[in-house]
Amino acid sequence: MQIANLGDTEVGGDAFDLRLRNLIRRKHEENFPNSDWSLVQPNADARLLQACEDLKIGLSEHSKRTLFISDYLATPGPEKDIYAEISRVEFEELVRDLIIKGIENIRNLLEIAGINREAIEFCLATGGMVAMPAIRGSLREIFGMNRLKMPESAATLISEGAAWIAHDESKLQTAKALEILNTGNTFVEIIPAGVNLPLAEESIEKNVDMYCVDPTDGYAKFLFARPKWPGKNAHGDERIPYSLLMLNVDSKNKPFFEKLHVKVRINENLIAEIRVLSSKSGEKKEAQIHDLEFGLKLRGSD
Repeated sequence: MQIANLGDTEVGGDAFDLRLRNLIRRKHEENFPNSDWSLVQPNADARLLQACEDLKIGLSEHSKRTLFISDYLATPGPEKDIYAEISRVEFEELVRDLIIKGIENIRNLLEIAGINREAIEFCLATGGMVAMPAIRGSLREIFGMNRLKMPESAATLISEGAAWIAHDESKLQTAKALEILNTGNTFVEIIPAGVNLPLAEESIEKNVDMYCVDPTDGYAKFLFARPKWPGKNAHGDERIPYSLLMLNVDSKNKPFFEKLHVKVRINENLIAEIRVLSSKSGEKKEAQIHDLEFGLKLRGSD
């Protein structure tokens, strides 16, 4: 079950490839200051980026690699070809800030989840970038040699897993209940854990009726939350807030007079759309929850 997530589109493998491409072009400009970059051959940039990716992969195994792209520029002179020699040390220095940012994201994720890194028993490293020695070393500093597992198929492991999930027709499920805070500091379950999440053109809807307990400040407050840990949803267990909505109500009303409608809808994009409505005034408030926590029920599991 997923208990926390934190992504960053700026530190992926493509960002490393672009850094290499820019470095190689700078080196070419140093050797041929009069190069005319408007004369780049069709598809030459795509060939250069692919070569940069291959170079990046090669530097995970070798201390130095060379790159050569023929006929990159449509010119008659030697500047038409791209040639560069890159060392692993040079490359790691080039992308050091990306590595630091990615590792910092991992530390932040552990903090968000409230988990000490020593409590992690098993860390499965996936993606092609984990083959890079600088990244591998940083992961070992966090999780240790014995707890960090780096399979040979790390670059394709996610896609292989997705294929097995599709083969088994496993469906995403809510890992934790979506709850609302009720009187007496108790949480009422709106959508329970273990519910299959919707596929394309599907949705899950649930309606709950409540009453305003204390209208004296002119607001009805709706706190939506989930248990911090899967399966820990007893009264005293810790909750993590999703969203707080404040709906205007008539402060002159008596307690339990104004009826309030709560509607929760999870759409095919796995976004929970929340709407609260006063039956008396027609006042309404809306919010969306984008970080639902989900899991997979594997074949043969209970």
